[in-house]
Amino acid sequence: PPAHEGGVPQARILDFGVADEIGKFDKKGLIAGTFPYMAPEVVRGEHIDGRADLYSLGVMLYEMLAGKLPFDGSMERVLQAHQSTRPPPLPTPAGGQPLPEGLGELVESLLEKSPENRPATAEVANKTVQRILRKMRLDDTQMKMNPLLGAEAASAPQRLGAPSTE
Repeated sequence: PPAHEGGVPQARILDFGVADEIGKFDKKGLIAGTFPYMAPEVVRGEHIDGRADLYSLGVMLYEMLAGKLPFDGSMERVLQAHQSTRPPPLPTPAGGQPLPEGLGELVESLLEKSPENRPATAEVANKTVQRILRKMRLDDTQMKMNPLLGAEAASAPQRLGAPSTE
């Protein structure tokens, strides 16, 4: 169940920020971690750094936006897909509203198979997120200032049949 604080559900990230730990092999050659979120280099047992966490972040963002993980099936199938298969394109959100400009590209860059092709650091990824958010705020402001949309919004109560005072 989700955690609650003051009656409001709170998200808890439990398996993130542990690139050094999930990449360590035990004595039997097994890797510890949550396989649907493992970066390809973790699966291959290669040297890892913070970009493995960025890959996991990309999986989480994909899951949040698509409503499902990019790869499903058995553990072996998912781990193989993380190493060699490009994730399916993100679907158009319900209602036909497109994703904010740049968000799909960010997710794609986080899910690059080679760490060298991902953002170099979380700071670089954060700068991209901030650009996307600024663009969204600008677009929202422009829509509110559009006189055609303003006129349409002003007439909405009449079209919907404003409540009568009788």
